[in-house]
Amino acid sequence: MVSLLKGDIYKTEFGSIYMGLALTALPLFVIYFLLSRYIIAGVALGGVKRIRTRDPSGPAPDGSSCCMVEAMNVRITIRAVTALAAAGAVLAAAGCRQDSDDRLASNAGAGAGDQVTIRMMHLWPEAGALGQHRIVNKIIEEYEAEHPNVVVKQEVLDNEQYKAKLRVLSAVNELPDVGLTWAAGALRPFVEGGLFTPLDDLLRGELKDSFVAGTTEAYAVDGKTYALPLEFNIAPIYYNKALFREFHLAVPKTYDELRGVIGTLAAGGLAPIALGNQDRWTGSMWYMYMADRIAGAQTLADAIAGKRSFADPGLVRAARSVQDLVDAGAFNPNFNGLSNDEAKAMFLSGKAAMYMVGTWELPNFTTNEDIPQDFRDSVGFFKFPTVEGGKGDIDGWVGGPGVGMFVAENSEVKAEAKSFVEYFVKRWGERSVTDAGVIPATKVDTAAVKLPRLYVDLLNEINKKDERHVVRRRADDAGRRRDAPEPDSGPVRQSRHAGSVRGRARQGD
Repeated sequence: MVSLLKGDIYKTEFGSIYMGLALTALPLFVIYFLLSRYIIAGVALGGVKRIRTRDPSGPAPDGSSCCMVEAMNVRITIRAVTALAAAGAVLAAAGCRQDSDDRLASNAGAGAGDQVTIRMMHLWPEAGALGQHRIVNKIIEEYEAEHPNVVVKQEVLDNEQYKAKLRVLSAVNELPDVGLTWAAGALRPFVEGGLFTPLDDLLRGELKDSFVAGTTEAYAVDGKTYALPLEFNIAPIYYNKALFREFHLAVPKTYDELRGVIGTLAAGGLAPIALGNQDRWTGSMWYMYMADRIAGAQTLADAIAGKRSFADPGLVRAARSVQDLVDAGAFNPNFNGLSNDEAKAMFLSGKAAMYMVGTWELPNFTTNEDIPQDFRDSVGFFKFPTVEGGKGDIDGWVGGPGVGMFVAENSEVKAEAKSFVEYFVKRWGERSVTDAGVIPATKVDTAAVKLPRLYVDLLNEINKKDERHVVRRRADDAGRRRDAPEPDSGPVRQSRHAGSVRGRARQGD
């Protein structure tokens, strides 16, 4: 028998908990990051082995972090407070510091009609993110045409360069006027250092009611919003409709129905679900959904807050249910040794019938001409099924915002920078979908743009205003797509945010 994941150690101020669960990456997905606090969780065969406490002082052995869960009544709220490693004086001395005198001189006396230079730094180079790169250039070109006295000067870096330079510039308080950041815990150190300026005035202006419900809260600290989100992702279960027809299968709406689908596919010699768990975050999505459907978000939140034990029957049942899927042959052989890209290749080649991943993969299922049209036409999605007797329901999603735009607190052209951010966000939405295949954090009128049906269905899902709750998580950077990185926070590289978003929506076909 093979356990889904191998094990990690985390800590919390309420004590450490060691659990043998069906997923080692449990802490990676579970909502709400604690500043300098962790949870101990491990994975072993056959469910929970033991629970013990230990001294919460000191860092986790691998320096990794954990998330917590908080159920919200109306809007998504994401408050991750993981520490971001601050760059020190040694890096500043390495020659990376910007010359503030030049900056002040270039914008001295900037006022109405005066020449203004806005410095923007982003992570969408032409070589690695052509669609986003072109969108940025086009928006800047249009803004400069409408504001003849403004020049937007870009600095474009790749992922690792961007993360490194952002840390260095923050250490010497020389951030660009406009840049990109990440939500929750990644944001807080910049806010606490007085580096980002609040943008709530923009949310009361032309951008009012423009965002998917709750996404801006991901960038809020102590009631103020310090960045505006550009991206949003959810994680459906994609499936091959042609294979489902071949095996006479219907989309499962309950866990028992899913088990039936898995049994039929496995008996037919086909891998039911493609999974490459080498990078851990992929497998942890399955536990996160199980925990939500069985125990409910509040139970998970209470357990992480120390108000309830992780030996809670619902949480234990969630772990054992994922192990049951492993034992039932739900996943391809050697899933722990495969990367997510290898699992994706299995799904794309028709060697697996289902595949759970975020909506950043939509271009491969819709517009990527390197993928056969017959396959793209055959991809549908469905929501993670309900579990009989569970506290969750089918309208919970794993998802969350990606990068957002900030304005530096010490910008000498702060008013102009805010105006540019407002302009940029308004124009990013529809263009990001049509030109880059990105699901934006702003609402998209699907009737006004021509998009593949899969995009339309998922966008309609995201645009729902119904009651929602969110589940936050972190995962290893090794599995991220290259155009949506996150900054490092200690020795463990961090990756996609995710959450469970509850809202009524129709089932994708």
